[in-house]
Amino acid sequence: MGKQVVSEEKVKQTRPLVIEDMPSKDNDLITYGQSKITLFGSSTYISSPNPTVVVVTGLLQTFSTAQSNVKLRTIGLASVRDVAKLPLESALHCWAAQVQWTADQNPAQAVAIIEAHGYRTQKVYVSNKKQFEAKHDVSGAVLLIIKSHGKNTYYERQISTDGHTWTDIKGDMLCRYLHTGLTPGTAYYFRYRATRGGEKTDWSQYIYFMAI
Repeated sequence: MGKQVVSEEKVKQTRPLVIEDMPSKDNDLITYGQSKITLFGSSTYISSPNPTVVVVTGLLQTFSTAQSNVKLRTIGLASVRDVAKLPLESALHCWAAQVQWTADQNPAQAVAIIEAHGYRTQKVYVSNKKQFEAKHDVSGAVLLIIKSHGKNTYYERQISTDGHTWTDIKGDMLCRYLHTGLTPGTAYYFRYRATRGGEKTDWSQYIYFMAI
């Protein structure tokens, strides 16, 4: 039998994905965060990380201090550490989403962009229709497109500028929604969840969008 040939069309459908590998252990997360701050601070691909390096550095310092204080074994300090951990993890997830978006905009350099920020990469085949995407429309607007979950499905949508604090935007039964009022040059994050037949999905992975 002859050697199987992968068509050019199928090759074009591969997409390098960011693999975060964010540690769950607190001390390892501090080391991970320090590494990301160094890489994003010197990035030649992303000139304006969102959140900023200054913001993430502050979040890391707050978490690192809270983690050190836990050793004092005072009641309540572990809860303070856990509260400080959430915004740091959210900020680091935002950075990963921004790297993914940047890689998607530059397919020829996608792997280099991902690896330059300290992430592993994995190439996957993707369908022509993504599960959830954000597209540019008019200035100050974003077209949010959800792959249908079936008839009679209600979609909730949320917006964030930091990946931690979320605000509800319009919910309806439509797969396409144009959201306006965005500030050009500002980065946003969007997510959704679907309700059908009384069953509600988890919130989707959020996607990054730079308004123009």
